[in-house]
Amino acid sequence: MSQMRRFTAMRRAYGLAAGASLSFFLVVIAEADHMFYIVDDAVVGVLGLVVLLILLAKRNESKLSSLRSQSNLFAVLLLIGYLVKLAWVAVEIHDPDAVGDDFSSIVFLIVLLANRFL
Repeated sequence: MSQMRRFTAMRRAYGLAAGASLSFFLVVIAEADHMFYIVDDAVVGVLGLVVLLILLAKRNESKLSSLRSQSNLFAVLLLIGYLVKLAWVAVEIHDPDAVGDDFSSIVFLIVLLANRFL
């Protein structure tokens, strides 16, 4: 039973991280003048939306194997998004206004890794 609680809690935490990822859609509006700068924010926002939609579709599944696979899927999707965001620092480093939101992704990345492995 403790495994069920653990993976249910992990799924909730991924849902919160995915919800917070939607806030990067607002950055897309602010960086619309440089189309290349919005790629990282759009990737994080879209992957966060995908995680929320999957979570909504599978919210009633409560078997341990399903919770485990959802947790792994959510971790991979969100980690890909935040690693893209972190890698985009090299692209946006010359524009202080554009790179400012990328450093918050480090916090999300640490939280996601801690949620998965601790």
